[in-house]
Amino acid sequence: MMKWCLRAARSDVGWLGVLVSMFLGCELSAPSRKAGESIGHSSAAIVGGVRSDAAQDSVVLLAFAHPTGETGICTATLVAPRLLLTARHCVADTEEDVSCSATGAAQRGGKVRANHDAKALYAFTGPGRPTLDRATWRPAARGAEILDDGATTLCDHDLAFVVLEAPIEGVPPASLRLEAIAEQGEVVSTVGWGVTLTSNEPAERQQRGSVRVTRVGPDDSSPELTPSEFAFDESICVGDSGGPVFSSQTNAVVGVVSRGGNGRSQATSLSASCTKAVNLATKLAPFKDLVARAFARAGSEPVREVRDSDGDTPTCDVGHVGVRGPKKSVLSLFALLLAALAWARRRVSHANGARYE
Repeated sequence: MMKWCLRAARSDVGWLGVLVSMFLGCELSAPSRKAGESIGHSSAAIVGGVRSDAAQDSVVLLAFAHPTGETGICTATLVAPRLLLTARHCVADTEEDVSCSATGAAQRGGKVRANHDAKALYAFTGPGRPTLDRATWRPAARGAEILDDGATTLCDHDLAFVVLEAPIEGVPPASLRLEAIAEQGEVVSTVGWGVTLTSNEPAERQQRGSVRVTRVGPDDSSPELTPSEFAFDESICVGDSGGPVFSSQTNAVVGVVSRGGNGRSQATSLSASCTKAVNLATKLAPFKDLVARAFARAGSEPVREVRDSDGDTPTCDVGHVGVRGPKKSVLSLFALLLAALAWARRRVSHANGARYE
């Protein structure tokens, strides 16, 4: 399975090649790039998305200040005031393309060489695109430590946390699905900072709803899914790596964007490899030990997804990411008030010698 191209577009990779060779989805921009100028390396974005509003402000732009002067761009999620959740390949030097087996073994690429310097990672909050000129930028926070599970391959391990030097205030952390996993057919939403179909540098963060989980790993059909992965429909691309896959009912993070693609060349369009693409995300549940360690280092507890007692039906619904519908307890209270009102009206009617229908 391919994905949006990270740093090197592979114009010679056909559909079969795409199924066995997926590209990672970070975006790399050139140093001192002017606003509106084309980024220096291949990139793409939330496909068919719309503007992401302030309700999704837990989704941040994660920038890596590369020693060469270039700036790498990924997406991350604030899950505690001093803790970001993202993809491992967003915070490490890795091989750019990767193919994995259903057992989690690397078939091609995916090697993790070393983590980046955590202090070279910067988080930017808000729905508007920040300037990435290092001379004038104003990040909300800087990285202090990168936490991962110690794996030396991205296969079955493309997830990491960034502990921040100081807390990000005023932004509610996202809730997490830590016990269950995404289910086949489940409706999810994605939010990210990748380029769009119309702009290499969208002025606003993007979201796309009504995306479906198509398969859940382990699955040995093509492209193979490792035990920690699930596949979902067209929506994300380069720059969206590390971003959240939200439950469209509870708004909890159910996965972290990893990779994907459709096998097409990006020679004529940066987003060509993202339309009608197969995309993969990493589940959270298999990383309970890492999650516990990360929150302990950040001095916080995770906000857990709230579901019904049967564990199957969420307690609320949403129109789009970040907007929660009324909870059942509120609806029940409203129903009781209506019943009380009807009873009172019935008593008044009886007192007047009339029957209330």
